[in-house]
Amino acid sequence: MPGVGNHEKYYNYTAYKNRYILPRSEGSGDNFWFGFDFGEIHFTIMSTEHPYEEGTPQYKFLDNDLKKAALDP
Repeated sequence: MPGVGNHEKYYNYTAYKNRYILPRSEGSGDNFWFGFDFGEIHFTIMSTEHPYEEGTPQYKFLDNDLKKAALDP
């Protein structure tokens, strides 16, 4: 599963948004950050190209995603 990188930013993320069909998370608007399970492992994909400080949509996603993962048996 890919994660968006700094080189996509120069072209407005066009290739990344159109090339990959990935899970979408609430607050992302696109597939820049998301979480998924594969077997017993939970993966969290974040974007360092979007704000992730406390209070931002990505921070809220991360907080909720990790809480859900911790509850999953």
